[in-house]
Amino acid sequence: MVDGDDGLREYAQTNGPVPEADGRIQIGYIYATIRFESLLHAGCTSVECWAATSGMSRLFAWSANIRKVFTDLTADSGGVCCLFDTGDGAPEQVC
Repeated sequence: MVDGDDGLREYAQTNGPVPEADGRIQIGYIYATIRFESLLHAGCTSVECWAATSGMSRLFAWSANIRKVFTDLTADSGGVCCLFDTGDGAPEQVC
């Protein structure tokens, strides 16, 4: 559940999740893969979170609140980079 913003409300209108009474919106499943030895950066751990649908992936671009959840998670766990892939084949965005 994520606090609603314009991007999430638009997603809810087109993808069906009804906002809760407190304004939060359920977006669906996020799958996580934790690599204790990063494939790209030796000595670093990586956490990859994947949205279950392309529409959910595009929420990374549409919703400031979605980006905040993942950038806060990255910062709180000592991460130095949060890379978003919107699932449309475009280059990822570092936030």
